[in-house]
Amino acid sequence: ISEAVAAEKTRLWKLENRATIDAWNDYVDKHGIPLAEHRQF
Repeated sequence: ISEAVAAEKTRLWKLENRATIDAWNDYVDKHGIPLAEHRQF
């Protein structure tokens, strides 16, 4: 049961935050990853 609850919480979180996730992905597509020039890997 705990696995089913965790899966449902994850599903709901993704659903609730879909617009923000999409907006962030659009930003990264257009501008690249912020501070990428400072990455050491």
